[in-house]
Amino acid sequence: MEERYTDIFQRILRAIGIDRKRIDRSSYKLQNGRIVMFRYSKPHERGDLLDYWFGLPKEKFEKYSPESFFVLFVCGSDNQVLVIPASYLSELLRDVSTAIDNHWKLHIFKRESIFEISVTGKPNEDVSRYLNKYELLMEGIKGFISHKAEEIETIVSETPASMSIEDEIMNLDGVQGNTLHDKIVDMVRQIGEWMGYKSIRNYRVRPDAPYYIDVAWLLDDAIHIAIEVQIGGNPTEAKDRLIIAKRFGARKCIILSNPESVERIKSLFRYETEIKHWTEIWGLERIYNMFVDGRNFFENFNEFNKHQYRDDIVEIV
Repeated sequence: MEERYTDIFQRILRAIGIDRKRIDRSSYKLQNGRIVMFRYSKPHERGDLLDYWFGLPKEKFEKYSPESFFVLFVCGSDNQVLVIPASYLSELLRDVSTAIDNHWKLHIFKRESIFEISVTGKPNEDVSRYLNKYELLMEGIKGFISHKAEEIETIVSETPASMSIEDEIMNLDGVQGNTLHDKIVDMVRQIGEWMGYKSIRNYRVRPDAPYYIDVAWLLDDAIHIAIEVQIGGNPTEAKDRLIIAKRFGARKCIILSNPESVERIKSLFRYETEIKHWTEIWGLERIYNMFVDGRNFFENFNEFNKHQYRDDIVEIV
């Protein structure tokens, strides 16, 4: 059974063996007053290195004192956790702009046993010294034994992390919604905007139409692509909504679905000749990858495409 992010976070904290209080979905206050924020990324292969992508919310990061605040970057599994002090990150992120969602975007590259952190406009820095450095969190705790950090690394490495795609989506930064359905809808809306469409949630093809479509991509105010997110809902209604969209000019219809619903969707569309030749079923992992890759591309492209006067030549690496 695949784990959830919070399971990994809790296991790391249990291995540390100190009392804590949960602040929010990914942040905890330890008994010595220190605050820890977890961030997770799966690996992305780039030649001979692995690339981990992280978002760091500026408002949340600046809420706590850097002297007692740590960010734990979980790189793919819980035996690869970089315990980085906020004081170090504050200096690294000085003069670095956030993305449109008010998050700093960081990459951590792993080549062999070396971990390097990268932010826009700054040279990469080696952060390998922070790997599984849990003793930084435990200073001032009565009864703490200095060698315990080595034991922690052994404990948490016994069970590798395996994250479901649903959990990957639920923990994406900069995506609105409290449910999996709403998160996916907002991801698709953002993708449409990046590509130049007028992208609308809960779109009605006509004021008297019986259904709303989850997401519509419009060109020149005409519906071009109609998208339905089928997660635990009624696939028959999703089919009917797309039929209405096709009748009113949609060039293509897409259903986003988990594997469990695919056969049911296919059977419903089998004899719907009006629409089945213009409909595709897309899996959640493909949408997740398209969103993450697209966001990474456009963050760099928008910076590349920006033209403004500067006092001196600027290096962006």
